[in-house]
Amino acid sequence: MVDSATELRNKWERESWGSNTVVEDEMDSMDQDPQELVPHATPAEEAQEAAIVQSELPPPDHPIYGEQGIMHGIMIVKGPSGRRTYRLNPKIAKKSAKVFGHNGIAVGTWFANQLVALHRGAHGARMGGISGSTVLGAYSIVVANIYEDLDNDQGEKLYYSGSNSHDNTDPMRPAESRPGTRALKASMARRNPVRVLRSGGVPNSSRSNTWLPDCGLRYDGLYQVVALRERKNTKGGLYEQFVLEREPGQPSLEELQRISPTTQQKLDLAAIQQGY
Repeated sequence: MVDSATELRNKWERESWGSNTVVEDEMDSMDQDPQELVPHATPAEEAQEAAIVQSELPPPDHPIYGEQGIMHGIMIVKGPSGRRTYRLNPKIAKKSAKVFGHNGIAVGTWFANQLVALHRGAHGARMGGISGSTVLGAYSIVVANIYEDLDNDQGEKLYYSGSNSHDNTDPMRPAESRPGTRALKASMARRNPVRVLRSGGVPNSSRSNTWLPDCGLRYDGLYQVVALRERKNTKGGLYEQFVLEREPGQPSLEELQRISPTTQQKLDLAAIQQGY
């Protein structure tokens, strides 16, 4: 393992994997249903929604959007057509996610959606699955069922695919590494731990991954990137897949599944769209 890590580090330096930093998706908004990861609005839709009709801040004692609520730090903005956008509340400071380790977050902590995880400093991307630096490594990743045909989640061991893994058709070479993939390569070379969040509630999912929560995102602790291998996708193209192993001494995943999310958190999540 030592020889493998040394060889990878030498290759990392030769190929300048750390020449650019990851462009983190730290935009402060999420359209429509905050329980789902949704695509950006089109330019025409954004122009139509440029005028804000409602942007009042939530009351501090609101059971869901207030100081003790699951959506604390998030506000609702409505456009002329009634489209809802969920944004970071500018009055409440966002915690930086550019930190290795737990970042003050307890293992098992649950988040209503990825925008909340961004606000709490658990993950630095509103929608992206990898957040980090191509120089220092990934700070965090999100595991979801949308890549279940490529990824293999075994709980304590995780096989996590790199960028463009679905699209490549070249059977001889994997797709060129994008910043997120290079960040995970740097994690392996530098041995910096990676926060792993598991995301549930993906629409039209077969839920074959039993480690995912029923809804929202759960922080499942720190993992180490220990290996990199190549596999072939359904198109016959090569893709890069990382092997991550969970660090010892953390609460068991079985225990986290029992306690997170709580029944009350699930009820609050169902009431999010009622607003404040």
